[in-house]
Amino acid sequence: MKIIKETLSSLLLAAGICVTSYAQQKEVVIGNKLPETLIQVQYGSEKKTINLKDLYKDKLLIIDFWATWCVPCLKEMKFLDSLRFKHPEELNVLMVTRESNSIISEFFSQARNRDITSKNLMISVSDTVLHKLFPHRGIPHNVWIDKTGTVRAITSQTAVTIKNILGFQHGEKPSGMRMKKEVAFDPAAERFSAGDTSFTYRSIITRKIPGIYSGGSFTVPEGEGTKRHFIWNGFLLRAFWNAYSEFNPHLRLNLIEIHTRDSLKFIPPSREYARLLKGSKYADYDAWKDDHAVFYDLNLRKGVPNSKFRDFMFNDLEREFNVEAKIEKRPVKCVVITKKGKIRNAEQGNPLERTEISRKIGFKISIRNATIADFAHFMFRDFPKTSDVVPNPLVIENITDSTTRFNAELDFTNDVDPINQMITPEMVYNKLKKFGYRFKEEMRQYPILVLYDRD
Repeated sequence: MKIIKETLSSLLLAAGICVTSYAQQKEVVIGNKLPETLIQVQYGSEKKTINLKDLYKDKLLIIDFWATWCVPCLKEMKFLDSLRFKHPEELNVLMVTRESNSIISEFFSQARNRDITSKNLMISVSDTVLHKLFPHRGIPHNVWIDKTGTVRAITSQTAVTIKNILGFQHGEKPSGMRMKKEVAFDPAAERFSAGDTSFTYRSIITRKIPGIYSGGSFTVPEGEGTKRHFIWNGFLLRAFWNAYSEFNPHLRLNLIEIHTRDSLKFIPPSREYARLLKGSKYADYDAWKDDHAVFYDLNLRKGVPNSKFRDFMFNDLEREFNVEAKIEKRPVKCVVITKKGKIRNAEQGNPLERTEISRKIGFKISIRNATIADFAHFMFRDFPKTSDVVPNPLVIENITDSTTRFNAELDFTNDVDPINQMITPEMVYNKLKKFGYRFKEEMRQYPILVLYDRD
């Protein structure tokens, strides 16, 4: 396989897209014909201007909206590139992104992305027009166009399979394909349904609403506790995890224990858990999602401490889904942080200043006015923005000055692997040794989330 920089690192396109004037603002829906559209693309090492009608002539065209930060998009890109290499007469793929030439070029020039290839696909960057023709919120977002130029389906990534693609081209009705129709939805709105705005406490739970992507948000006003948590088309296990973890974005199954006769009640059957579908009434993940996706909106007039907000969430979810949630201690592998004496070789922080731990340009992490507890929180919650998810919780033991604040600039430029180009947790721990801290993996009794069926 050729390294991707041969095909994509030279994506220095003007990326100008032109369509006939009558189609500039009109949304294209299932059943409509694709308007005459000229678009500039990168195809292998060549850039050229094409008419979209040349892409669906005598074959299926998939317009795939994507972004470099979207992991499912990148997996889908690799799959489609491989499939088109094997079946060039059956399929054309146009990868469309809002991101600029510089972002795309930088992303694919990195060594860690060397396994992502698109030499059999066409790519359009800095797009605005196709996004107006096919508005959407979630990605990957796939538009299926037949050889007559008619939009036949708009789907998520779950429909992008060998069986569906080859069957679609030959006039067969693809099994398990779901038509994706999005509806107007603003998760930042005060309420997502009609209601009295004079409430002091409001909790709303509904089942899946078709046409809306999945997501979640929480609101913590300055100087207050948590005020609102909103999950849209999400899942029960994620809702309980959010309450238990104080909205840690990275779910860790090693901190969850489930006692149930029906694993599908809690665990989405995707990736390694797709095996749970065997013997069930669900043909695929989408069928399961139809039965299990939920909307949950807990909204308070004033913020409350996280522990109280968690209890509110537990009570709502337990009552609605006939589940009992507890926080119980279990033996868990932890990263134990210890230190002897005072902090060494670090600038002391100021308790009156703001705490900030962040990644800087290059392979650097800045610690400003933070305690060791702030650092542990960063590693377990925010470090995945820098590297892989830290799987095990961090606990602090026998540190008498744990409230002391310090400043540090950690530079990993000479430590990162030239291939993976990732900062690992171990690299961070090694850097902090010079300040007197020690990090060791050991078993500890740790409070985890435990879920029980009530029926």
